[in-house]
Amino acid sequence: MGFSGIKPNEFTFSINLKASGFVGIVENGMQIHNMCIKSGFEWVTVVSNSILDMYAKCGRFREAARMFDVMPVKNLISWNAMIAGFTLEGNGESALLLFRKMQGLGEVPDEYTITSTLKACSGLGAVRQGSQIHSSLITRGFLCSVRTTIAGALVDLYVKCGHLTEAQRAFDQIEQKNLVSWSSLILGYAQECNLLQAMDLLRQLRVSIDHRVDGFVLSSLMGGFAEFALFEQGREMHAFAIKIPSGLDISVTNSILDMYLKCGLTDEAERLFNETPARNVISWTIMITGYGKHGLGRKSCCVLV
Repeated sequence: MGFSGIKPNEFTFSINLKASGFVGIVENGMQIHNMCIKSGFEWVTVVSNSILDMYAKCGRFREAARMFDVMPVKNLISWNAMIAGFTLEGNGESALLLFRKMQGLGEVPDEYTITSTLKACSGLGAVRQGSQIHSSLITRGFLCSVRTTIAGALVDLYVKCGHLTEAQRAFDQIEQKNLVSWSSLILGYAQECNLLQAMDLLRQLRVSIDHRVDGFVLSSLMGGFAEFALFEQGREMHAFAIKIPSGLDISVTNSILDMYLKCGLTDEAERLFNETPARNVISWTIMITGYGKHGLGRKSCCVLV
C-alpha cells in the first residue's frame, strides 16, 4: 500500500493494529504505532484505542497503561480495553481501581466492562466486590439472565470464591446456558467433593437439547480433578467419558492420563496408556513426566525407549 502511493487513514491503521494484537505480533504493532505518530493519527480516538488494545493483547501491559494515561480523549472502548488488559495480566486490583474511577467520571459500564471486572474479582477471590457489582446490576434492572457472558462470569466468580449456593442461583437464572457456565458449576461442585451434584449436572448437560458434552468440557473437568487430586470424581468421569463419542478424543484421553498420574494412580494410567491405540507426543510426555515425578525412573526410561 505504501509503495502504491496510497496513504493509510485511521481505519486502515485501526484494522492493522487489531490484526497485530490478534496474532500477538507486537513488533508489527509497534511499527504501525510509529507510522501513526509520524502521520498524525496517534490521537485519533479509534486509532488510540487500537494501539492500547494491541499492546494489551500482546502482553505489553506497561506500554498499554502508558498509552491509556496519555490519551487526550478516552471513551468506553478505552476503559474496556485497559480493564480487560489488567485482568488478563492478573492485576485485578488495578482493574477494580480503574472500574471505580470510570464510574466516578460518569462513564456507564457495558456488558464487556462488567464481564472483565467480574473476572478480575474472580482472580482476586474478591466475592464482596463481585457481589456488589451483581447487586448494582439488579438495582439497575440489568437482566443478567439474558446476558450470557455476564451470567457466566457471575457463576465463575461465586464458584471460585466457594459460594456454591449463589453460583447455583445465578446459574439457574440463565435463560440460555453455555458450556462455560455448565463446566464452571460442575467443576465447582467437584472441588467441594459434592460428586452427586456434579455428576447430576453433567447428566443434565448431556441430555440438554442445546448442548453436547464435547472434548473441551471433558478435558477441562479432568484438568480440574487433576489439579485438586479428586481421583474418585476422575474415575467417575472416566467411566462417563468412554460412553460418549467425544470421550474418545485423544485430548480427553491425555487429560485422563494426566489426572491418574497426578493423583498417584500410576497403574491405572499405565493400563489406559497401553489400551490407547492412537497416542500422540503429549501422551508419551505425560507418561514419562508422571513416572519421573513418582520416582519410577526405570519405567520412565522404558517408555522413552
